[in-house]
Amino acid sequence: MSRKVKRSLRIELNNIDETTQIVLGYLTYHAGRLWNEANYLIKNKLAKPNKFDLYNKLKDTSIHKKSLQSRTAQIILDELSRAWQNFFKYLQNTEKYPSPVKPPKYNKKSLPHRPVIYDKTGFKIEGNTIRLSISKDLKQHLKDKHNIDINYLTLETGLDLSQLNILNIQISPYKAYGNITYRLNIVYEKEIEEPKPKTDKALAIDYGVSNFATIVIEKDSRWKRDTVNIKEIPKETSKMAKEER
Repeated sequence: MSRKVKRSLRIELNNIDETTQIVLGYLTYHAGRLWNEANYLIKNKLAKPNKFDLYNKLKDTSIHKKSLQSRTAQIILDELSRAWQNFFKYLQNTEKYPSPVKPPKYNKKSLPHRPVIYDKTGFKIEGNTIRLSISKDLKQHLKDKHNIDINYLTLETGLDLSQLNILNIQISPYKAYGNITYRLNIVYEKEIEEPKPKTDKALAIDYGVSNFATIVIEKDSRWKRDTVNIKEIPKETSKMAKEER
């Protein structure tokens, strides 16, 4: 029997060229500014905490939305919307929550950048290389201001990614030694085989008050052990296994 699980590869983007540094700076900056812009609309009741309403209100006017790949912008707005919806759910039934849920905050001025996420519509894998889409508006800005003429951003990973079922690519900015640097997270899905149990019986350990634990084998009342010393547990389980044979 197999099941699908999610895994993540983390790569520190420390030694990147100037072009990559500039483009990542713009992408994460516009992500942070779009978050703040949309958050302002919700806080001032100019938009609903709904990704579609936010997108429609910002699609023609926001330079930050236009500077991001379409799905990347939608993912940011969806994340913000869900955060607000969770806050409103908390207000309706506060006693159900173990700790207070706070409304989404603005990104700080000291670090206005925010992670960007590309789903499968925004990236392409070529061996160990990732190609990220760049919006038309950002392409033009890069060309006019920095003389950078590119159609997409290329990231070399040093890993063979061709056999992975990659779900999304995440670029996270953070400050290190006073400078903004970036971390690449590659989220992928893989199928793993679940080991088959050698028996249909299960062993349970029940921690007690008068004794440290009681060990019981399911479906067999003969095998029950009480122990007060944690060091005895491996010995007891081994003994029970031998007796079972």
